[in-house]
Formats: sequence, structure tokens, C-alpha cells
Amino acid sequence: MKNTITFLLGILACVCFLAVPSYAATASVPSQVIQVANDGLKVFKERAAQAPLKWGFSDATEVAQMSLGEAFQIQVVDPEKLKKGISDKLLELSHPNNEWLFLTYVNDQPKSFLTVGIEKGEYHLISYGGKAKEFGDALHTFQDSVQNSDIKPIVVKDKNVHYLVTNMSGQEFNVPDTSASNKMKQTARMDNTKAWPSSLTVKLLKDQQANSSQVDDAGVMTEKSAPIQWQLPTLLLMIGGFLYSVILVYRKRIEMR
Repeated sequence: MKNTITFLLGILACVCFLAVPSYAATASVPSQVIQVANDGLKVFKERAAQAPLKWGFSDATEVAQMSLGEAFQIQVVDPEKLKKGISDKLLELSHPNNEWLFLTYVNDQPKSFLTVGIEKGEYHLISYGGKAKEFGDALHTFQDSVQNSDIKPIVVKDKNVHYLVTNMSGQEFNVPDTSASNKMKQTARMDNTKAWPSSLTVKLLKDQQANSSQVDDAGVMTEKSAPIQWQLPTLLLMIGGFLYSVILVYRKRIEMR
């Protein structure tokens, strides 16, 4: 009887595991993170109230109306995994970086950001500020694309771009937080007006990585840029040799006179 119960519980656990969609939202926000975010919002308001225009607010009244919105655990693209080409999926090329990105709202509209992260084993306010409109537009596009308010995006960050990622019909898609009028080099023609296949995004990121000069951990330029280091010395040697030859010819002519 005991073995039968154990067997049935095992089957139930497997069923529950398989029932969880691969696009499930990130883990629930730890209470410590929420506490730090709430305290951080007070700091943000105090600073922004002193110079509202500088922080992107119309006046101190608008600053006072700012509230804390949803949080997203950030994942960052791993350059080595991207270089090795182990996958064409952003989620498989990234990992959590122990930071939570909060949206702040004014009049139910995304206004700015607040980031909480771990430093020396404790949660701290990492940063605050910036314009969240493009991220908000990307979030709206994401929700329209998945047509299910229960599905939350996993946010993958690479440089200054956030990709709102999920799986639909077995294929990974993402919405970058860049507008059609403010496309960045790394997103090329992609913007926040639609969901894009992550395979296209990964290809663009790989192309950008291959075309840029890379610096290794020791701060030494890679082999890709090494030829440039030799071009100038070689040119100088050639010029020096030419000038030396000219001087010798000139001295001989003088001696002949």
C-alpha cells in the first residue's frame, strides 16, 4: 500500500511539472526586495521633487503621484554562450543577475524605473530614474501578442535593451523596448510594435558581437584587432627605410661634387 501511494504521488508530481508552461512568470518577488523597493521609491521621490524637470516630471505634484508597479527579475545575455552559438533562444543564452527591475507609474502610465539588487549578500537600491514609456509600450505589445494576462514576460537584458521574452506555440518570441523612432544598432529593424522570433534577435546579437572589437579579461585586444597594431609600425619602417635611402643617395651626390 505504501509503495502504491508513493508511486501515485510520483506520477502526480510529474504531471504537475509538465503542466507548468515554459513561459511561466519569473519567481515571486522576495519580500525583502519589495521592502527595499518601497524604501527606494521614497528616496526617488525626494530626489526628483528637488528638480522635477531634470528627472522627467512636469512638477513636484507629479512626482508625489508616482507609485511602484510590477517587478521583473532581470536575466542578462552571457557573451560566451552567445559566441559559442549554443542556442538561438534568449532564455538559454542568459542567466539571472540577482537584480529586480520595477516600473514606476504616474496616472496608470509607466513613468520610470527602480532597480533592486544584491550587494555583499544583502538587497540594496541599485538605481532609479530613466524613461519607461518604451518599456511600457513593449509590455503592452507583449500582452496583446500572448492574449493572456496571466502570462508574464521574462526580461532579458543586453547592453541597454530589455527583451520581453516568452514561448508561443513552441517557439520563443520577444519584444524589445525600443520604439520605431528610436531603434538601436543592436536591434536593427526590430522595435516594440510586434513580437519577434528570438532566433532573429540572437542572430543580430551574434553579428554585432562578431563585428565589434573584443577585449579579453586581461584587457588585451583579441586577435581580431591584432593586425591593426602591426600596420603602423610596418608603415613607419617602410618610410624610415625610404628616407634613409634618399639620404644615402644625396650624400653620394655631394661627395661626387
